Amino acid sequence: MRTATEYNQAYYGELTAGRENYWRLMPAPKMRIAHIVGLIASERPQFSSACDFGCGNGGLLREIAARFPHASLSGLDLSEEQVNQNRQSMPGLTWAQQDLTAPDYRHPFGAPCDVAISSEVIEHLDRPDQYLRNIHASLKEGGLLVLTTQSGPVHTTERHVGHIRHWEPDEMRSVLRAAGFSNSRVYNCGWPFHDWSKRAANVRPDQTIRRFGQTEWGRVERFTAAVLRVLFRLNSSTSGYQLVACATR
Repeated sequence: MRTATEYNQAYYGELTAGRENYWRLMPAPKMRIAHIVGLIASERPQFSSACDFGCGNGGLLREIAARFPHASLSGLDLSEEQVNQNRQSMPGLTWAQQDLTAPDYRHPFGAPCDVAISSEVIEHLDRPDQYLRNIHASLKEGGLLVLTTQSGPVHTTERHVGHIRHWEPDEMRSVLRAAGFSNSRVYNCGWPFHDWSKRAANVRPDQTIRRFGQTEWGRVERFTAAVLRVLFRLNSSTSGYQLVACATR
């Protein structure tokens, strides 16, 4: 039986057009990016460096770079294939391949960062405690962590992309405290359309995985994403399955 690291390495090492379409066009990633950038702007309006721990295609860092052009930005990811693609598409940022749950992890960019970002990573890990300790060790004293993940049930489509567990606010506060973080603020958002879209995707999960995660999107998929982008503007900022956390080192 494969470990979570082995599963994630195999799944995210295969770069697909459908997954790239999802990251660029679906409202859930856009909602998270906007939320994270807004939190950084309010909590740390002046910072010199930020690192995304599990950066995927770098879309979040691209938005941070546009908002904070003078900051030094870096991204870490388990997938060497994704890191190499990011180096080609965004050469102005610094990238490295790392197993972020490794007990012997060392921050590869020298000095610790002012801001650490973890977006939709911790739900994939069988060692979330080690992952958070590694982030803690990579942050400056007083540095900020902004984290997003999921609450609620783990659906079939989510298990397919590597989700192991989802988190409730009290559980997240506890694991952050155990990793050495303090001043944690944890809350949910996204009701109703973020939550409903996940349920709808799992009426026919195999079809959803194929059409929205593997192959190039057609008109129906693009129209669906466009409609959801409008509906997501009505989501709650205080309840839902999207979990957001801020904490300091």
